[in-house]
Amino acid sequence: MMTRLRSVTRADSGDDLRARVRFCAETGQIWLHEHRMLLVHAEAQASLRK
Repeated sequence: MMTRLRSVTRADSGDDLRARVRFCAETGQIWLHEHRMLLVHAEAQASLRK
């Protein structure tokens, strides 16, 4: 299912995103708001799509 993204205005961009992303060095987890994220290299993602 595709999710539509809303337009990002200058007021929403840099500082707003940095305030919402959290990195935990101890566990290696990445969080956006209350959602755990996964960082995947673009080449790895391309391989998975094949």
